[in-house]
Amino acid sequence: MTVPLTFALLPATDGTATLRVRGEVDLTCADKLRETATTALARHTSLTLDLSGAYFFDAAAVRALRAVHREAARLHKPTPALRGVRPQLARMLRLTGTDRLYPVETAVPLAAPSTVDMTQGLYSHHDPARATPGCFAE
Repeated sequence: MTVPLTFALLPATDGTATLRVRGEVDLTCADKLRETATTALARHTSLTLDLSGAYFFDAAAVRALRAVHREAARLHKPTPALRGVRPQLARMLRLTGTDRLYPVETAVPLAAPSTVDMTQGLYSHHDPARATPGCFAE
């Protein structure tokens, strides 16, 4: 299921802004990420890209982030911070060297995995010793 790409710009009173990115960023819409982020960058003293709602990032999306970095340098603005970076994206940024271009704040780790006992309908923190056949482990 494709999650459409959406943005929300949250300006602060000090001239900074946060651009929330939600959905999937791929070849079909990576240019929209680049355009939206560079426009926000030009209008604010600094920018944070909140990627906690970005569920998919492909190589075109990483290229868009690199273009935003170049635009920040051209405008003599600080490089935007990347907030809420999910583990898969963090790995891609690391593999491409893009993590060295941006201050990166990873996503808050999820709570301990849980086990659902389908026979009793109970939901509890994952305890492998208590897991029973027929349980679903997240």
